[in-house]
Amino acid sequence: MLKFFEESTGNQLAYEATAGVGHHVALSVVGTERMLASGFFRAKMAQENLIKGSSIPYTIIRATQFFRIRQEHR
Repeated sequence: MLKFFEESTGNQLAYEATAGVGHHVALSVVGTERMLASGFFRAKMAQENLIKGSSIPYTIIRATQFFRIRQEHR
Protein backbone atom coordinates (compact mmCIF):
# COMPACT_ATOMS: atom_id res chain seq x y z
CA MET A 1 0.00 0.00 0.00
CA LEU A 2 2.80 2.42 0.93
CA LYS A 3 4.60 1.84 -2.38
CA PHE A 4 1.36 2.44 -4.28
CA PHE A 5 0.56 5.75 -2.57
CA GLU A 6 4.14 7.01 -2.76
CA GLU A 7 4.54 6.13 -6.43
CA SER A 8 1.11 7.22 -7.65
CA THR A 9 1.13 10.47 -5.67
CA GLY A 10 4.68 11.27 -6.75
CA ASN A 11 3.75 10.68 -10.39
CA GLN A 12 0.60 12.75 -10.11
CA LEU A 13 2.38 15.68 -8.46
CA ALA A 14 5.11 15.60 -11.13
CA TYR A 15 2.55 15.60 -13.95
CA GLU A 16 0.60 18.39 -12.27
CA ALA A 17 3.74 20.53 -11.98
CA THR A 18 4.53 19.98 -15.66
CA ALA A 19 0.96 20.79 -16.69
CA GLY A 20 0.81 23.89 -14.51
CA VAL A 21 -2.00 22.67 -12.26
CA GLY A 22 -2.82 25.43 -9.81
CA HIS A 23 -4.30 23.45 -6.94
CA HIS A 24 -4.19 19.80 -5.85
CA VAL A 25 -7.17 18.29 -4.01
CA ALA A 26 -6.80 14.96 -2.20
CA LEU A 27 -9.22 12.82 -0.25
CA SER A 28 -8.07 11.22 2.97
CA VAL A 29 -9.68 9.73 6.06
CA VAL A 30 -10.60 11.38 9.36
CA GLY A 31 -8.24 10.17 12.11
CA THR A 32 -5.45 9.04 9.80
CA GLU A 33 -2.77 10.39 12.16
CA ARG A 34 -4.22 8.36 15.06
CA MET A 35 -4.27 4.98 13.31
CA LEU A 36 -0.68 4.58 12.17
CA ALA A 37 -0.56 0.97 13.38
CA SER A 38 -2.45 0.20 10.16
CA GLY A 39 -0.41 -0.05 6.98
CA PHE A 40 -3.19 1.64 5.03
CA PHE A 41 -3.22 4.68 7.30
CA ARG A 42 0.59 4.91 7.36
CA ALA A 43 0.39 4.96 3.56
CA LYS A 44 -2.30 7.67 3.60
CA MET A 45 -0.14 9.74 5.98
CA ALA A 46 2.82 9.34 3.61
CA GLN A 47 0.59 10.48 0.74
CA GLU A 48 -0.50 13.54 2.69
CA ASN A 49 3.12 14.38 3.53
CA LEU A 50 4.16 14.15 -0.13
CA ILE A 51 1.36 16.52 -1.06
CA LYS A 52 2.27 18.95 1.73
CA GLY A 53 5.92 18.86 0.62
CA SER A 54 5.19 19.68 -3.00
CA SER A 55 5.27 23.16 -4.49
CA ILE A 56 1.63 22.92 -5.60
CA PRO A 57 -1.01 24.55 -3.39
CA TYR A 58 -3.27 21.86 -1.96
CA THR A 59 -6.39 20.99 -0.04
CA ILE A 60 -6.62 17.70 1.82
CA ILE A 61 -10.18 16.72 2.62
CA ARG A 62 -10.48 14.23 5.44
CA ALA A 63 -13.83 12.54 5.29
CA THR A 64 -15.53 9.70 7.09
CA GLN A 65 -16.80 6.65 5.33
CA PHE A 66 -20.51 6.33 4.92
CA PHE A 67 -22.18 3.04 4.26
CA ARG A 68 -25.65 2.66 2.89
CA ILE A 69 -27.42 -0.26 4.41
CA ARG A 70 -29.69 -1.82 1.89
CA GLN A 71 -32.80 -3.49 3.13
CA GLU A 72 -34.06 -6.38 1.15
CA HIS A 73 -37.79 -6.81 0.81
CA ARG A 74 -39.24 -10.21 0.12
